Amino acid sequence: MTNVARNLVDVLVSERHPAIHQRRRCPDGAAVTWAAVIAFRSGLTEPIPDDFLRRLFDCYALEPTDERFQAALDWATTPVCDDEPLLRRSGLAHMPSTYLVEHAPRRWDERSECAWQKLLRSTTTEDAVALGIAASEDGRTDHAIEAFAYADDHGSQDGALLLGLLFEDRGNLIEPSRCGAGLISAVMPRAHLG
Repeated sequence: MTNVARNLVDVLVSERHPAIHQRRRCPDGAAVTWAAVIAFRSGLTEPIPDDFLRRLFDCYALEPTDERFQAALDWATTPVCDDEPLLRRSGLAHMPSTYLVEHAPRRWDERSECAWQKLLRSTTTEDAVALGIAASEDGRTDHAIEAFAYADDHGSQDGALLLGLLFEDRGNLIEPSRCGAGLISAVMPRAHLG
C-alpha cells in the first residue's frame, strides 16, 4: 500500500483529518465516506449523486441532518495528502478515492446492510445484476441472490441466468472452472445510479 493510501485509510479509520480543526474527530465525515466506499464496493462505478449519497449518509450518521451532511462533505473533500481527498467532487455527485475502496478495512454491519438495501431499491434492473455480481465476489451470497432475483423479477434475462447459476452452484458463481469466466464477463457491467 502506498503512503497516500495508508494516509487516507488512517484518516478514515481515526476520523481525524490532518488539515481540519486541529485534527478533531469528525464522525460525520467518516460516515459519508464509508457510505460512498460501501456503495462502490457494492458495484457502483459512477459518481454518486449528492441526493442519493445523502440518503446513504442516513445509514451511517448518528444524527443525519442536511447541515451535518454538508459539513461531512466539506471534511471528506478536503485533500489529505498529495492533493488526494477521501471523496472527490464531480459536479453534483461524489466518489470515494480508489485507494479507500481498495484498502480501507473490510466490514459489513447493520449500516452497510441499510446502504445495500437503499442501493438495490434505487438502481436499474441492469445495475441490480452488477450489484449481485459484486455481492457474490464479496462472498455475500444472500445479497447476490436478492439482487439477481430483483433483476429477474423486473425482466432481466441476465438476472435470471445468474440467479439460476447461483442456485445451481451455491457460492461458486465466479469460479471459472465451474461456470465459465466468459459468461460472467459477458454480463458484468458495473452499476451506476441513473
